Order: sequence, then structure tokens, then C-alpha cells
Amino acid sequence: MLKAFKYRIYPTQEQQVLLAKSFGCCRFFYNYALNRTSQTYKETGKGLSRNQIINLLPDLKKEYEWLTKAPSQALQQVALNLSSAFLNFFEARARYPRFKKKQNRQSLRLPQGLRFLKHHRGNTMPVAYLMMERRYQRKVLMEKQLE
Repeated sequence: MLKAFKYRIYPTQEQQVLLAKSFGCCRFFYNYALNRTSQTYKETGKGLSRNQIINLLPDLKKEYEWLTKAPSQALQQVALNLSSAFLNFFEARARYPRFKKKQNRQSLRLPQGLRFLKHHRGNTMPVAYLMMERRYQRKVLMEKQLE
């Protein structure tokens, strides 16, 4: 059985800037990969696979150095999200994938970024380690969102 948790985070001002940069990097890569996949489909009749999309990353990181500031796993998740969107489209479960906009909801997934620590009162308190820059880890204390 799979379990999912929703958390509300309260980042500091510096962490908000790092998160905004990461959101922008993920949005840029999603839009770039969507455009590239659409062009490839028009030219050859076949789109790009998830691995082909991920293989675009090293060249993009050389061209746009600011992409190296985002967590690499978050950018790889973008490729997974886009390939899932195309799969859903071709199986008639969803519309054609659309470009991401800054005004819409911003999100990113960090598959291995969550740790649970014991609070001094005995409660379990989640702490996410967001690796925004390779030189250090930033701890963001999170409070579970009440439903």
C-alpha cells in the first residue's frame, strides 16, 4: 500500500529564493523538452522517450549554467512527468501536454529528500533536505498540513 503525506512549509526568505529558482529551472526544462518532443514528432512521427529527454540535460546544463543550481533529481522528475503526460495523451486519458506558466501552481518533486526526525517532545517532526546548491544542504522545517 502506498502512503502519501502533504506538508505545508514555511521557508525563510533565502530559501524562498532558492525554491523559486528551482521552480523556474524545472519549468524551463519542461517547456524546452515539450517543444523538442513536439518538433521531433512533427519531423519523424516519433516523439522522445524519457531517457532521451534526460539525455538532453547535460548539454543544456553546459549551455545554461543556472540549470546546475536546481536539484538534479527534480529535473529528472520533469522528464518522467512529461513522458507520463504524453502517454496519457496517446491513450486518450488526457489532453495534449501544455506549456508551464509562471502564474500557475509551482511544484517540484524531490524523490529522496524527506527525513523524519524525533522532536524533543517525542513527536515525529518531518524535515526536508532540499539540496539547492551542491556545496551545502539546506534544512527546511515543515509542519504537517491539517486537513
